[in-house]
Amino acid sequence: MKDMFKEIESAQLRNPLLVYTPLINQLNDLLDHYRALINLRATINKRKAEGLEPEENSEVTVVE
Repeated sequence: MKDMFKEIESAQLRNPLLVYTPLINQLNDLLDHYRALINLRATINKRKAEGLEPEENSEVTVVE
C-alpha cells in the first residue's frame, strides 16, 4: 500500500493537470472504514481476553 501512495504522489508531480482529489478522498474514506474495523476487532478481542464478552461459539444462559 505504501508503494501505491508513493506512486499517486509521484503521478501528481508527473501529471499536474490531472485532478487527484477525488481519488485521494475515496482512498481516505476507505482507509477510515478499515481503520474502524481494525479498532473494533481489537476491542472485541481485548474484551474476550479479559472475559468481559462471551465467546462467539459459546452458549449464553439467561436467568429470569
